[in-house]
Amino acid sequence: MPPQYPTNIDQRFNVGREPAGWPTRLLIFSLFILILLGVSYFGLAYGYKPFLLSDTESIQAQIDALNEQVSPQDRQTFIDFYSQIENLKTLISRHVFSSNIFSFLETNTRQDISYSSMDLDIPSLTANLGGTASTYESLASQLDVFQNLQEVESVSIGGATLGQTGVSFQMQIIFNNGFFL
Repeated sequence: MPPQYPTNIDQRFNVGREPAGWPTRLLIFSLFILILLGVSYFGLAYGYKPFLLSDTESIQAQIDALNEQVSPQDRQTFIDFYSQIENLKTLISRHVFSSNIFSFLETNTRQDISYSSMDLDIPSLTANLGGTASTYESLASQLDVFQNLQEVESVSIGGATLGQTGVSFQMQIIFNNGFFL
């Protein structure tokens, strides 16, 4: 059976066309949006802007009244105090905490090691320790403990002698950057 085509020429060629009122509706909608934008603009420009300006003037008047209540001497005192606080914040944030070494030594020292002297040189990140160990093995073990810590860059023994109370030694520890911060 052959395909059936419409016999009316209008039905055959007017397939998918929009109704005749579509462009008019688009024009009306566009005009509505344009009018809405215009009203919004004029409302903001001639209504809300003057309101904000008068509100700003009111707030400025309050600020001026508060400025008159505080004497210039009090203002300068406050500024000086604030400056001192900011300087202290800067100083504390850059402060070197040399007390870090005490907790470090307490945590990482063997029980049979005792320190009798310490010379701390913070700019070179160096601590020179003098002390006593019960044996040479104990001293070597302590040296190994320090060498395996991430805070320590290097450890060296300056001298060790066996005496009546144990092994007297001089040790130098060089710390990594940031240890004293």
